[in-house]
Amino acid sequence: MRVMELEMNAKHGELSFLKKNVYNFFTKNHKLHSQNDAREFLEYCKSAKSENLNFQYAITLDSENRLEHIFWCDAHCFELYQKYGDVVIFDTTYRVNSYDMPFGIFVGIDNHGRTILLGCALLRNEKLNTFEWLFKNFVQLMKKSPKTILTNQDPWMKQAIETEMPYTKHAFFIWLILLLKMLDINKCMMFQEQFAQAIQYSVRKENDTSFIVKHYKAVRCHQVVWDGKMTKCTCKNFEFVGILCRHILSVFLRKDCFEIPSSYWLSRWSRKEAQFTEISLLQQEGNFDVSSSCGNNSHLVTNAIELVQCPIISKTKGRPKQKRMRSGKELARQVKRCRLCKSSSHNFSICPERENNNSQQVDKTKKLDMQIEDFNPIFHFKC
Repeated sequence: MRVMELEMNAKHGELSFLKKNVYNFFTKNHKLHSQNDAREFLEYCKSAKSENLNFQYAITLDSENRLEHIFWCDAHCFELYQKYGDVVIFDTTYRVNSYDMPFGIFVGIDNHGRTILLGCALLRNEKLNTFEWLFKNFVQLMKKSPKTILTNQDPWMKQAIETEMPYTKHAFFIWLILLLKMLDINKCMMFQEQFAQAIQYSVRKENDTSFIVKHYKAVRCHQVVWDGKMTKCTCKNFEFVGILCRHILSVFLRKDCFEIPSSYWLSRWSRKEAQFTEISLLQQEGNFDVSSSCGNNSHLVTNAIELVQCPIISKTKGRPKQKRMRSGKELARQVKRCRLCKSSSHNFSICPERENNNSQQVDKTKKLDMQIEDFNPIFHFKC
């Protein structure tokens, strides 16, 4: 509003319209020019794809050409996935749009420990065939599967990941909590801390590849497996955080391993930006492929954005809301009554008693004026 005042050379607070009028104007203008949300969004996807081939999207329509599912990934999100797509977190939210469609997001973590967006999806439901369609298109459009994916404990989601991402490790959010506790800590300092504590552990050899590691003050022991190439520890620090633990480092020191294998130096924690090979991109506008598991009524649609209709309101998971029986007092409060005669058949503006009431009020006013005029007080002052 202040900008408008300056542009129109008006003093503060002297505009002929209010802030609410501006919002109403934008809402009215949006309704006039926005007749189909789905069609406009697909037009945006088509335009973004023509500007940058790294923009990815896939849709499926039902038998009435209504938008059923859609997945999209911006160009910068696609590039981030190629660098930091080894671990992906997927979750869905509810009732965040006018169609009550579940909104799914793919997020990851960059080399600074910050959360990054990798892709989004709007789904009609959360059934098995829906998740299979989503994960199938995610892998195809993003050109590779993640090494690990973290989700909630949805059984259909778990089964779909096993089908469409057979080589991806799947874990639930309980492991995500352990991971998020370490995101704000500098990885270089973490490694230095682990390496400094490695000398405080004694190493006892069980066999050629297994070792028992124990702190000199503690009672608990850890088992480390090291065959010269691959190593694992029962503390799972590398699996959770991506940094080798002090138990493995203590074994390296005792076994005269002077160079840490490159497979345990994750590129995301390196100072240089992670390098990745260029990926050949399909020269296409978009992906309208519809999986056969999405229903017999779904069909292939290509270059037919003008036929796309808005999606229906989705029914989310859980028990539907039931309206309880209202009491007589609650029902009585909902009835609108005239504030003058208390009748429910009309309101105050058309109340028949309003005119009588006004006339009586006028008569009372006239009588009062007459009494004031007849009253002529005489004041006597004493000097």
